[in-house]
Amino acid sequence: MNLKLATFKRYAHGTSPFVGIPLDGVGTIVFLRRHLQAALEIQPNRIIYNSDTKTVTFRNHRSVWKLNDLLGQQKFQPWQIRQELHSWARAKQSSVRKRKQAAELGKEGRYVRRLREAVTKLKRQRDKIYLRKPESPLNPKRWKEAGDYSRKQFAAWVAQKPVRKALAKVAGHKLQHGEPRTWADFYREVERIIGQPVSESQTYTRVHARKRYRHGLPNYPDREDYLKHLPQYLILVEKPYDWRKYDLYRRDEYGQQLNALERHAKARLEYCDALREQKSIDSQINNHIAEIASVPAVESEAA
Repeated sequence: MNLKLATFKRYAHGTSPFVGIPLDGVGTIVFLRRHLQAALEIQPNRIIYNSDTKTVTFRNHRSVWKLNDLLGQQKFQPWQIRQELHSWARAKQSSVRKRKQAAELGKEGRYVRRLREAVTKLKRQRDKIYLRKPESPLNPKRWKEAGDYSRKQFAAWVAQKPVRKALAKVAGHKLQHGEPRTWADFYREVERIIGQPVSESQTYTRVHARKRYRHGLPNYPDREDYLKHLPQYLILVEKPYDWRKYDLYRRDEYGQQLNALERHAKARLEYCDALREQKSIDSQINNHIAEIASVPAVESEAA
Protein backbone atom coordinates (compact mmCIF):
# COMPACT_ATOMS: atom_id res chain seq x y z
CA MET A 1 0.00 0.00 0.00
CA ASN A 2 1.45 3.34 -1.10
CA LEU A 3 1.09 6.20 1.39
CA LYS A 4 1.30 10.00 1.06
CA LEU A 5 4.41 11.81 2.27
CA ALA A 6 2.38 14.86 3.34
CA THR A 7 0.39 12.74 5.81
CA PHE A 8 3.53 11.55 7.58
CA LYS A 9 5.03 15.04 7.65
CA ARG A 10 1.89 16.41 9.25
CA TYR A 11 1.88 13.79 12.01
CA ALA A 12 5.66 14.00 12.60
CA HIS A 13 5.33 17.47 14.17
CA GLY A 14 4.96 17.42 17.93
CA THR A 15 6.81 16.51 21.13
CA SER A 16 5.04 13.40 22.49
CA PRO A 17 7.14 10.21 22.47
CA PHE A 18 4.64 8.25 20.30
CA VAL A 19 2.80 9.15 17.13
CA GLY A 20 -0.24 7.35 15.74
CA ILE A 21 -1.23 7.61 12.05
CA PRO A 22 -4.68 6.35 10.98
CA LEU A 23 -4.87 4.33 7.75
CA ASP A 24 -8.04 3.32 5.87
CA GLY A 25 -8.69 -0.41 6.16
CA VAL A 26 -5.75 -0.94 8.53
CA GLY A 27 -6.35 1.10 11.66
CA THR A 28 -3.80 3.15 13.53
CA ILE A 29 -0.10 2.47 13.10
CA VAL A 30 2.15 3.61 15.94
CA PHE A 31 5.82 4.69 15.82
CA LEU A 32 8.26 6.43 18.09
CA ARG A 33 8.21 10.05 17.01
CA ARG A 34 12.00 10.36 16.91
CA HIS A 35 12.20 7.33 14.58
CA LEU A 36 9.61 8.80 12.22
CA GLN A 37 11.38 12.16 12.14
CA ALA A 38 14.70 10.43 11.35
CA ALA A 39 13.08 8.46 8.54
CA LEU A 40 11.65 11.63 6.98
CA GLU A 41 15.08 13.29 7.01
CA ILE A 42 16.18 11.08 4.07
CA GLN A 43 13.50 12.86 1.99
CA PRO A 44 11.74 9.71 0.72
CA ASN A 45 10.02 9.77 -2.65
CA ARG A 46 7.96 6.64 -1.91
CA ILE A 47 6.36 5.25 1.27
CA ILE A 48 5.03 1.66 1.30
CA TYR A 49 3.07 -0.13 4.03
CA ASN A 50 3.31 -3.94 4.20
CA SER A 51 0.26 -5.40 5.96
CA ASP A 52 1.88 -8.83 6.30
CA THR A 53 5.03 -7.77 8.12
CA LYS A 54 3.43 -4.65 9.70
CA THR A 55 6.26 -2.41 8.51
CA VAL A 56 6.50 0.92 6.68
CA THR A 57 9.32 1.36 4.14
CA PHE A 58 10.71 4.81 3.26
CA ARG A 59 12.59 4.82 -0.07
CA ASN A 60 14.58 7.32 -2.06
CA HIS A 61 16.97 6.80 -4.92
CA ARG A 62 19.89 6.00 -2.58
CA SER A 63 18.61 4.48 0.69
CA VAL A 64 15.83 2.50 2.36
CA TRP A 65 14.49 3.02 5.88
CA LYS A 66 12.04 0.60 7.55
CA LEU A 67 9.91 1.30 10.61
CA ASN A 68 8.01 -1.33 12.60
CA ASP A 69 4.39 -0.77 13.56
CA LEU A 70 4.76 -1.02 17.36
CA LEU A 71 1.08 -1.72 17.93
CA GLY A 72 0.64 -4.05 14.95
CA GLN A 73 3.67 -6.18 15.85
CA GLN A 74 2.63 -6.12 19.55
CA LYS A 75 5.96 -4.69 20.64
CA PHE A 76 3.89 -2.36 22.82
CA GLN A 77 0.48 -2.95 24.34
CA PRO A 78 -2.10 -0.13 24.34
CA TRP A 79 -1.92 0.22 28.13
CA GLN A 80 1.88 0.63 27.93
CA ILE A 81 1.54 3.43 25.37
CA ARG A 82 -1.09 5.17 27.52
CA GLN A 83 1.18 4.87 30.54
CA GLU A 84 4.13 6.40 28.68
CA LEU A 85 1.98 9.25 27.39
CA HIS A 86 0.54 9.96 30.84
CA SER A 87 4.06 10.06 32.31
CA TRP A 88 5.20 12.42 29.56
CA ALA A 89 2.16 14.68 30.08
CA ARG A 90 2.75 14.87 33.85
CA ALA A 91 6.39 15.83 33.25
CA LYS A 92 5.34 18.58 30.84
CA GLN A 93 2.75 19.92 33.29
CA SER A 94 5.32 19.90 36.08
CA SER A 95 7.83 21.85 33.98
CA VAL A 96 5.17 24.42 33.02
CA ARG A 97 4.17 24.82 36.65
CA LYS A 98 7.79 25.32 37.71
CA ARG A 99 8.33 27.93 35.00
CA LYS A 100 5.26 29.84 36.19
CA GLN A 101 6.49 29.73 39.78
CA ALA A 102 9.90 30.99 38.69
CA ALA A 103 8.33 33.81 36.65
CA GLU A 104 6.24 34.92 39.63
CA LEU A 105 9.40 35.26 41.73
CA GLY A 106 10.97 37.76 39.35
CA LYS A 107 14.55 37.83 38.05
CA GLU A 108 15.86 35.68 40.88
CA GLY A 109 13.17 33.08 40.37
CA ARG A 110 15.34 30.36 38.89
CA TYR A 111 17.90 30.72 41.67
CA VAL A 112 15.22 30.66 44.38
CA ARG A 113 13.61 27.58 42.83
CA ARG A 114 16.93 25.71 42.88
CA LEU A 115 17.45 26.67 46.52
CA ARG A 116 14.01 25.38 47.49
CA GLU A 117 14.61 22.09 45.69
CA ALA A 118 17.96 21.77 47.49
CA VAL A 119 16.22 22.36 50.85
CA THR A 120 13.69 19.62 50.09
CA LYS A 121 16.43 17.14 49.19
CA LEU A 122 18.44 18.00 52.31
CA LYS A 123 15.38 17.48 54.53
CA ARG A 124 14.78 14.04 53.03
CA GLN A 125 18.45 13.20 53.59
CA ARG A 126 18.25 14.40 57.20
CA ASP A 127 15.13 12.35 57.92
CA LYS A 128 16.98 9.16 56.92
CA ILE A 129 19.54 9.63 59.72
CA TYR A 130 18.72 7.50 62.77
CA LEU A 131 19.98 8.86 66.08
CA ARG A 132 19.93 6.79 69.24
CA LYS A 133 22.27 7.67 72.06
CA PRO A 134 24.13 4.51 73.15
CA GLU A 135 23.71 3.43 76.77
CA SER A 136 26.83 2.73 78.75
CA PRO A 137 27.32 -0.90 79.86
CA LEU A 138 28.57 0.52 83.22
CA ASN A 139 25.11 1.89 84.03
CA PRO A 140 24.04 0.27 87.37
CA LYS A 141 20.37 0.43 86.35
CA ARG A 142 21.08 -1.93 83.47
CA TRP A 143 22.83 -4.37 85.79
CA LYS A 144 19.92 -4.32 88.25
CA GLU A 145 17.33 -5.01 85.54
CA ALA A 146 19.35 -7.89 84.10
CA GLY A 147 20.02 -9.30 87.57
CA ASP A 148 16.36 -9.13 88.63
CA TYR A 149 15.20 -10.91 85.47
CA SER A 150 17.80 -13.67 85.84
CA ARG A 151 17.02 -14.20 89.52
CA LYS A 152 13.26 -14.45 88.90
CA GLN A 153 13.70 -16.83 85.96
CA PHE A 154 16.15 -19.04 87.88
CA ALA A 155 13.89 -19.08 90.95
CA ALA A 156 10.93 -20.21 88.83
CA TRP A 157 13.06 -22.90 87.18
CA VAL A 158 14.17 -24.23 90.63
CA ALA A 159 10.57 -24.20 91.90
CA GLN A 160 9.47 -26.43 89.01
CA LYS A 161 12.14 -29.07 89.61
CA PRO A 162 9.73 -31.52 91.36
CA VAL A 163 7.33 -31.16 88.42
CA ARG A 164 10.08 -31.95 85.92
CA LYS A 165 11.19 -35.01 87.92
CA ALA A 166 7.63 -36.35 88.06
CA LEU A 167 7.17 -35.73 84.31
CA ALA A 168 10.45 -37.53 83.59
CA LYS A 169 9.24 -40.54 85.58
CA VAL A 170 5.89 -40.70 83.74
CA ALA A 171 7.55 -40.16 80.33
CA GLY A 172 10.13 -42.88 81.09
CA HIS A 173 7.41 -45.42 81.90
CA LYS A 174 5.61 -44.48 78.68
CA LEU A 175 8.80 -44.75 76.61
CA GLN A 176 10.22 -47.99 78.06
CA HIS A 177 7.15 -49.94 79.24
CA GLY A 178 4.34 -48.36 77.22
CA GLU A 179 2.40 -47.39 80.35
CA PRO A 180 -0.07 -45.77 80.47
CA ARG A 181 -1.25 -47.62 77.37
CA THR A 182 -3.34 -44.81 75.87
CA TRP A 183 -2.34 -41.18 75.30
CA ALA A 184 -5.56 -40.10 77.06
CA ASP A 185 -4.49 -41.79 80.31
CA PHE A 186 -0.98 -40.39 79.86
CA TYR A 187 -2.22 -36.81 79.54
CA ARG A 188 -4.56 -37.24 82.52
CA GLU A 189 -1.53 -38.16 84.61
CA VAL A 190 0.42 -35.19 83.17
CA GLU A 191 -2.42 -32.81 84.02
CA ARG A 192 -2.46 -34.11 87.59
CA ILE A 193 1.29 -33.38 87.90
CA ILE A 194 1.43 -29.90 86.35
CA GLY A 195 -1.92 -28.81 87.80
CA GLN A 196 -3.33 -27.45 84.55
CA PRO A 197 -5.01 -28.90 81.43
CA VAL A 198 -2.88 -29.93 78.44
CA SER A 199 -3.78 -28.04 75.29
CA GLU A 200 -4.56 -30.02 72.16
CA SER A 201 -1.75 -28.20 70.35
CA GLN A 202 0.71 -29.68 72.89
CA THR A 203 -0.28 -33.31 72.28
CA TYR A 204 1.93 -35.71 70.37
CA THR A 205 -0.54 -36.03 67.48
CA ARG A 206 -0.31 -32.30 66.75
CA VAL A 207 3.37 -31.81 67.56
CA HIS A 208 4.47 -34.75 65.39
CA ALA A 209 3.03 -33.04 62.28
CA ARG A 210 4.80 -29.71 62.86
CA LYS A 211 8.05 -28.59 61.31
CA ARG A 212 9.16 -26.54 64.32
CA TYR A 213 7.33 -26.22 67.61
CA ARG A 214 9.83 -24.08 69.53
CA HIS A 215 13.40 -22.95 68.98
CA GLY A 216 15.92 -25.73 69.69
CA LEU A 217 13.46 -28.61 69.22
CA PRO A 218 13.69 -31.10 66.32
CA ASN A 219 11.44 -30.92 63.26
CA TYR A 220 8.63 -33.49 63.05
CA PRO A 221 9.62 -35.14 66.38
CA ASP A 222 9.05 -38.86 66.82
CA ARG A 223 7.68 -40.48 69.96
CA GLU A 224 11.08 -40.70 71.66
CA ASP A 225 12.03 -37.05 71.01
CA TYR A 226 8.63 -35.89 72.19
CA LEU A 227 8.81 -37.71 75.51
CA LYS A 228 12.43 -36.65 76.13
CA HIS A 229 11.55 -32.97 75.67
CA LEU A 230 8.10 -33.14 77.27
CA PRO A 231 8.59 -30.11 79.64
CA GLN A 232 9.54 -27.93 76.67
CA TYR A 233 6.50 -29.01 74.68
CA LEU A 234 4.33 -28.21 77.70
CA ILE A 235 5.95 -24.73 77.77
CA LEU A 236 7.32 -24.90 81.29
CA VAL A 237 10.03 -22.54 82.52
CA GLU A 238 13.40 -23.32 80.93
CA LYS A 239 16.78 -23.04 82.59
CA PRO A 240 18.20 -19.52 82.14
CA TYR A 241 20.80 -19.38 79.42
CA ASP A 242 23.36 -17.45 81.47
CA TRP A 243 22.53 -16.41 85.04
CA ARG A 244 26.10 -15.60 86.03
CA LYS A 245 27.34 -12.09 86.77
CA TYR A 246 27.47 -9.81 83.73
CA ASP A 247 30.98 -9.90 82.24
CA LEU A 248 32.08 -6.67 80.55
CA TYR A 249 35.16 -8.22 78.97
CA ARG A 250 33.62 -11.38 77.53
CA ARG A 251 33.85 -11.24 73.72
CA ASP A 252 31.16 -12.24 71.25
CA GLU A 253 31.46 -15.65 69.65
CA TYR A 254 30.42 -14.37 66.21
CA GLY A 255 30.91 -11.25 64.12
CA GLN A 256 33.71 -8.88 65.08
CA GLN A 257 34.15 -10.59 68.49
CA LEU A 258 33.97 -7.39 70.56
CA ASN A 259 33.28 -7.13 74.27
CA ALA A 260 30.67 -4.83 75.82
CA LEU A 261 33.05 -1.87 76.25
CA GLU A 262 34.34 -2.10 72.67
CA ARG A 263 30.78 -2.35 71.30
CA HIS A 264 29.84 0.76 73.31
CA ALA A 265 32.88 2.69 72.01
CA LYS A 266 32.01 1.73 68.42
CA ALA A 267 28.37 2.76 68.95
CA ARG A 268 29.52 6.14 70.35
CA LEU A 269 31.65 6.80 67.26
CA GLU A 270 28.76 5.93 64.95
CA TYR A 271 26.42 8.15 66.99
CA CYS A 272 28.85 11.09 66.87
CA ASP A 273 29.32 10.70 63.09
CA ALA A 274 25.55 10.65 62.53
CA LEU A 275 25.10 13.66 64.85
CA ARG A 276 27.76 15.66 62.99
CA GLU A 277 26.17 14.78 59.65
CA GLN A 278 22.75 15.88 60.91
CA LYS A 279 24.08 19.21 62.22
CA SER A 280 25.90 19.82 58.94
CA ILE A 281 22.68 19.26 56.98
CA ASP A 282 20.76 21.55 59.35
CA SER A 283 23.38 24.26 58.79
CA GLN A 284 23.04 23.95 55.00
CA ILE A 285 19.24 24.12 55.26
CA ASN A 286 19.41 27.25 57.41
CA ASN A 287 21.84 28.91 54.97
CA HIS A 288 19.58 28.14 52.01
CA ILE A 289 16.52 29.48 53.83
CA ALA A 290 18.40 32.69 54.71
CA GLU A 291 19.41 33.14 51.05
CA ILE A 292 15.82 32.63 49.93
CA ALA A 293 14.60 35.21 52.45
CA SER A 294 17.18 37.71 51.21
CA VAL A 295 15.72 37.78 47.68
CA PRO A 296 13.63 40.98 47.20
CA ALA A 297 10.77 39.17 45.46
CA VAL A 298 10.35 36.82 48.41
CA GLU A 299 10.49 39.69 50.90
CA SER A 300 7.78 41.58 49.02
CA GLU A 301 5.58 38.46 48.95
CA ALA A 302 6.05 37.95 52.69
CA ALA A 303 5.10 41.61 53.33
